[in-house]
Amino acid sequence: MLVLPHVALGNSSSLRFVWEQTRGNSWRLLFYSVLVYLPVGLMLGASQVIQAMSPAAGILFDTPIFVLTAMLTITYLSVAYREIIGLPAAAAPEAAEPA
Repeated sequence: MLVLPHVALGNSSSLRFVWEQTRGNSWRLLFYSVLVYLPVGLMLGASQVIQAMSPAAGILFDTPIFVLTAMLTITYLSVAYREIIGLPAAAAPEAAEPA
């Protein structure tokens, strides 16, 4: 799951590396996946009810929900990668110097 942000950062190591790095975080990843996708699933269910009543209205509701799902997925994977594996030293933001 976290291979996508790993490759996006320009890393070319194997799936095995990411799998080993996420070992011990399965329950946490599952919990946050449910936390992210449960509201989306409820919205899609509501959209299906609307689409049963009016197909055009259902399509108008589906499109923003799918865009929201894509944004949430990208954000979720990026934050999970940062918290579990960490950013490479070159990509890590520098701390502000106290004045």
